Amino acid sequence: MDTGVFRWVLIAIAIGLAIAVYAYGRHQSKLRNRNAIDTFTREEFESEEVDDEQLRDELDHLTQILQQTESDAELSEVRIDPIDETTNPTLENTLPEFFTPSSLQREQPQSIISYYLYHDDYRLIPGEEAAVILQQGDLHLNAEGFLEFQQQAGVLFQIASLSPPGDFNQLSEPAFFTLGLHCFIDLKDSDRSRQTYEAMLQKIDELVQLLGVKVYKPNRELLNLTDVTDDRERLVSWE
Repeated sequence: MDTGVFRWVLIAIAIGLAIAVYAYGRHQSKLRNRNAIDTFTREEFESEEVDDEQLRDELDHLTQILQQTESDAELSEVRIDPIDETTNPTLENTLPEFFTPSSLQREQPQSIISYYLYHDDYRLIPGEEAAVILQQGDLHLNAEGFLEFQQQAGVLFQIASLSPPGDFNQLSEPAFFTLGLHCFIDLKDSDRSRQTYEAMLQKIDELVQLLGVKVYKPNRELLNLTDVTDDRERLVSWE
């Protein structure tokens, strides 16, 4: 066999092998795909569909949130009637007026210890809620309509309403309301000022728990431990 014929025989054999390898590879690939489809159960198909639906719902919800946030941001940047910002009264000018008993107005501040009990947002206390203070056996109405804290030694301190006219005579009426309570001691009328003060602090703590109010000084600042310490020292010097 000459050289030319032998070369063509080798070429034909190589082409045949390449075709056989390619056909075998295609056959194996089809088998793998068929086996994969056969083993992919209906439940797996359904779970995939559920996941896709949940994902779409979450994305839709997220889109709505983003749109709402953008809308709110645009609204917050809009200034509605900015003239009102200069003409509206400040919070300081709109604070409610508190009732002060006339007897205290005539006294010097050094002889009076006063604490105010009210909500920080000046929310009114209705009569049915305030009535719990009369359930305290040591509180009684006096001739002025104020509440008195009494013990065997006599009257220790008094409580007035912060709302005019300052008394609790109509406490049981449905229309009664008050801004809060004004607890005060007139040191000139007390011969046991320190014991009286401690009794008032204890009663104030009970009222705070009952009414959910906070304790303030007459200047409307919250009462703190330093203030209590200063008042105790003042009582020592007063006696």
